[in-house]
Amino acid sequence: MLVNGLDDYAWRGLSKTLQYTSWPLPAYLRAMRQRFGRYPKHVVALSSSGPSAFSPGYDFVGISKAVLETLARHLNRMLAKDDVRVNVVRAGLVTTDSLKDAFGEEFLDFARRFTGEQQFGVPAM
Repeated sequence: MLVNGLDDYAWRGLSKTLQYTSWPLPAYLRAMRQRFGRYPKHVVALSSSGPSAFSPGYDFVGISKAVLETLARHLNRMLAKDDVRVNVVRAGLVTTDSLKDAFGEEFLDFARRFTGEQQFGVPAM
């Protein structure tokens, strides 16, 4: 959820952002263990500069990414006994709807003029 001012600070918006951004890490790990009988050996979560840098409108995502990074540290410690490594990568800019919502299409066009496409990662499955 894009935040334009204090009036946009609502628990519902923050909780939805946490649900989509942070909570999948422990939820998917549990699901993998249930399905395959064990955790994966390597886990990589994707974060952003949100926890350490201010970006207008990115309040809830920044908070959620900080929670994600904290969860990863705790899960890494907790799952070490199972020989699991949990890491977080701050990949920079990835062309997603979230990036466009937060910064606008104009920002993407502006950045491309100076750096080309190599500035942006592309989401892939």
